[in-house]
Amino acid sequence: MDDALHRVIVFAIPALPLVCLVCAFWSWRVEDKSGIRPWRLRSTGTVLAMMFVAICLGAYSLACVYRYSLSNPGLPDQTIKSMEAGSLIALLALPMSLLAKSWTRVALFFSSASLLFFFFLLALSP
Repeated sequence: MDDALHRVIVFAIPALPLVCLVCAFWSWRVEDKSGIRPWRLRSTGTVLAMMFVAICLGAYSLACVYRYSLSNPGLPDQTIKSMEAGSLIALLALPMSLLAKSWTRVALFFSSASLLFFFFLLALSP
């Protein structure tokens, strides 16, 4: 049981922000944009781009941890710098995600929150 739970945590926590971002992008593409104000469309597009960059930084952080964790104790410098940049972008995207409409707002909020949780767990890793 513990091995199965460990595998779910190892694979689900990094994948959750990406799945939420894909759902947000899909929701943003299919919704009717005729009644949405232009500033709301721009802010939603900006948050989608910000979350894409933050998720890429999270993937880079995880790759650096797996690549350099055997040779040195602690987190590598590249991991720390990319985690800080990704966390800052995700923190900025969190309040901006509330400017989106309906399900896009929910998916962007969960994507940002789960990415911040991923960075928190990565920072706690030995």
